[in-house]
Amino acid sequence: MLQTPNPGRLAKADHSPAPQSVLMNPPGSLLGSQNAILSGTGTSYYVPDFESCLSVKSVLSGSAVWEAAGRRFTIHENCYLILNDRQHYTMTIIQPERSRRFAFLSSATKMSRGKLILSKS
Repeated sequence: MLQTPNPGRLAKADHSPAPQSVLMNPPGSLLGSQNAILSGTGTSYYVPDFESCLSVKSVLSGSAVWEAAGRRFTIHENCYLILNDRQHYTMTIIQPERSRRFAFLSSATKMSRGKLILSKS
């Protein structure tokens, strides 16, 4: 005879994947292997021809210039820029006032899972 457990006494099994940690300001060699957040403040900063994973770039104060796919994007407060996986870009900050920037970079494995989920809905 099959008996149903008392829901008040047994907890349901959780089959969701374990949360993955988010790296804070990791070295460039780890970007794309795990989700990461990059944050920095400064008056001058230059990143020449860098290949990024899917990322969301923003500036919390001041401004920064990204160049990608033959276009130039000046990002200020309350704006963001999304760069595709494997997109090459150059970033430049040269200004008298300090600029605060923030970026979220997604790991390739997380995005492939996300695309699969989105395509099912």
